[in-house]
Amino acid sequence: MTKRVEISAVTKGYGGNTVLKGVDLTIEAGEFAVLLGPSGSGKSTLLRLVGGLEKIDTGEIRFDGKVIASAKTHTPPDRRDLSMVFQDFALWPHMNALENVSFALERYEKDAKVRRRLSGEMLERVGLASKAERFPSNLSGGEQQRLSLARALVARPSLILFDEPLSSLDADLKERLRIEISELTRQVGSGALYITHDQSEAFALADRVALLNDGELIQVDQPEAIYRNPATPFVAHFTGVAGEIDGEVIGWKDDLNVLVATKAGTVLAKRCGGLEKRSKQVRLMLRGSAARINKSTNGADGVMNGRVVDVAFRGRGYDHVIEVTGGTRLVGIFAHDRWERDDIVHLTLTADQTLAFPIEDAIIDLDSLAINGVVA
Repeated sequence: MTKRVEISAVTKGYGGNTVLKGVDLTIEAGEFAVLLGPSGSGKSTLLRLVGGLEKIDTGEIRFDGKVIASAKTHTPPDRRDLSMVFQDFALWPHMNALENVSFALERYEKDAKVRRRLSGEMLERVGLASKAERFPSNLSGGEQQRLSLARALVARPSLILFDEPLSSLDADLKERLRIEISELTRQVGSGALYITHDQSEAFALADRVALLNDGELIQVDQPEAIYRNPATPFVAHFTGVAGEIDGEVIGWKDDLNVLVATKAGTVLAKRCGGLEKRSKQVRLMLRGSAARINKSTNGADGVMNGRVVDVAFRGRGYDHVIEVTGGTRLVGIFAHDRWERDDIVHLTLTADQTLAFPIEDAIIDLDSLAINGVVA
């Protein structure tokens, strides 16, 4: 039976360096949660605390309301009904594939014949039935990761912890294993806490994403909500932007959209990060999907003028680097058709993918803001 995991005000430090700073996170029973963040953000430390591989300094971790970790309590990993899938596979080199999987059942099932049957069935599910007698050293990297996954799933634990299991694999294999991890974990009914620094991987896997930076949780939500409504410039940047441009507010269309003048043109942008109507200076963060490339047109609102600096074929179309007026380069502007280097173009922007964040300490008098029919 899957468990509800509650992480409350958890801190952890090493040698005077605080790695986790009062983290609060709840993982519902059966949920696939992904911890996303850059290297050094505290992801692995939090995973190890949940897994019982490290002791917390302050706070509590509860499984179904029962405290399993606090400053005074530490339940060992083998009594937490969880399993782990590691980046480096962590397989027993002296055991063949079947024995590696079967070993994970020894604490739950005493009958060797039952263990062998269940292990064989799980190897079948991950596509390794024909290689049951092979040792890890005779398996490819992808096969070893499948074996690691089979070992984690075979006992149907309440929670599976994934420590960046795909980071060492090539792109094609990574995508195929991502699908298998998602499908098999949900099939056995286990909850999951998965860590990665790859936002596309996080968005593809997660029911909810928890974005961690410098030991603090910045935003926790469904992948779509985080992408469409990032709480901070860091969240927007980490989940993918083509570039950043500073500008000045010259009006509001409504409560959600603001008109911004930049060196490259005047654009309509989506209000983000607590932007107030008193804010004057803003930073625009443009998603790669925000812009449509057209032939150059001067003077129109919603348009940034620029020049194609580079173009790369991506199979489904072309990614362009556009240098807009003022010198800012926007990377990854997609088009189905190729635009050549040095072509003069304009970018027609969509407001919901052009994100406006306030720059601190820049405010204006609301009474002065009524421009071109756009009201404050």
